[in-house]
Amino acid sequence: MKRVGKLPILSAFAALVLASLACGSIQVQQLPAPGQQPDIQEIEPIESVSLTDETIISVTNDSGADICYLFIAPASASDWGEDILGAQDVISAGDTIEFTIAANDTYDLRADNCSEETVEELDDVYLPATENANWVIDGADGRTEDTAAAASTGTGELILLNSSRDTICYLYIAPKSSPDWGEDLLGDEALAAGDTITFEVDADVEYEALAQDCDQGTMSEVDSLVLGEGEVGEWEVTN
Repeated sequence: MKRVGKLPILSAFAALVLASLACGSIQVQQLPAPGQQPDIQEIEPIESVSLTDETIISVTNDSGADICYLFIAPASASDWGEDILGAQDVISAGDTIEFTIAANDTYDLRADNCSEETVEELDDVYLPATENANWVIDGADGRTEDTAAAASTGTGELILLNSSRDTICYLYIAPKSSPDWGEDLLGDEALAAGDTITFEVDADVEYEALAQDCDQGTMSEVDSLVLGEGEVGEWEVTN
């Protein structure tokens, strides 16, 4: 194979450039004269945009009662607005539901049971965009101020004696201001005939109490029970 020298290639390239100059024109950018600045188009600054202007709030119902009405309203609003659960939705006891809500704002929150009684209400809750929020409804904030103050003063002891011939399988002791009985205090246990059990309760708070057999039949119900600080009371369940 023959080698092709470099010189003929360069000559051919020069001839091609000359031909191009003869047939057309080459555009040359004019540089600014010394001391002059070229015109530069001013560019508008880009406005900062928040990509996280919403947050997720998880609502867990740990109150022991179904939540049928839920309100989340800006703290500055004059009313609660519409129920965000709608007519058909319910947050059953133990369930969790999530909502997307505008972030970086302060809200008031309220949960009502199916009898339209307030289970819990929170005021001035700030929801940032940096993290999701968790609201656990346990009913603790649904107590009146008087009840909450009394609960912090001390405790008393309630001794339950099962003097009946039946086994107590379900036991409830709840503040009289509570909209429902709450959880069964015995859980998986049972109180056989002749057995006793002791509970610690908040002093100077009025309670209601209910004892049921294993078929959930009422064995004994106390409409009003109040113990002072350090006081010991006895509740005897008979046939």
